[in-house]
This record gives sequence, structure tokens and C-alpha cells, in this order.
Amino acid sequence: ALIGGELLEPAELGQMQRTTPVTGEGYDLIWPGGVAYGLGIFQLGFDDCGEGLWVGGGDVIGAMTRAATTADGEHSATVFSSAQLRDSFESAVDQNLRTNDRLEHALCDEQ
Repeated sequence: ALIGGELLEPAELGQMQRTTPVTGEGYDLIWPGGVAYGLGIFQLGFDDCGEGLWVGGGDVIGAMTRAATTADGEHSATVFSSAQLRDSFESAVDQNLRTNDRLEHALCDEQ
């Protein structure tokens, strides 16, 4: 509903979608297709997903959630996973990559 324009006026959604690229050590490992952060949402890049996905989510001790929507707002998917195995930087990267793979498979394979 958000990305599809049902909740906000176009100017407000435009403000949320005005992004800044996220850079720095480790980010290219977690988001190899690139990531840009807007106001409360971020845009993930995928080679086979057109304009990428708009994503919101959060992590708490023991859990990670990502809700993603295609750029046109037509399709969305949510991934929830246990984060109990995040005992190292490598395991956190692996979990993020697996989550990204699931979102990409659910939303980009048919585009």
C-alpha cells in the first residue's frame, strides 16, 4: 500500500524515496547489488529486478524481519527469520544474504 501510493500523497512518498547510497566497510558484503537509504525505507538493487526493491524491516535480539515491495508497488513479500545464530560478523552477513535471496526469488524471478 505504501509504495503503491495508497497511504501518502505523491510528494510525501517522494520524500521517503529520496535516497542516499549506503557505503562503508562491509555493506558491499551484505548488499552486493547496492543499497540506498531513504526516510524509513531502503532500496535494494538486484540484477534481475528492474528498479530494485523497496524494503523496510528491523532486527531485534533473536529475530530479523524484512518486508519488500517491487518498485511499481504491485508485489510484496515478507521474510522473518531467527537470528539466534548471529554469533559473528560472517554469520550476520550470511543471514542477510539468505534473506536477500529469498526476497529476490519471491519478487524478481518473474520480472
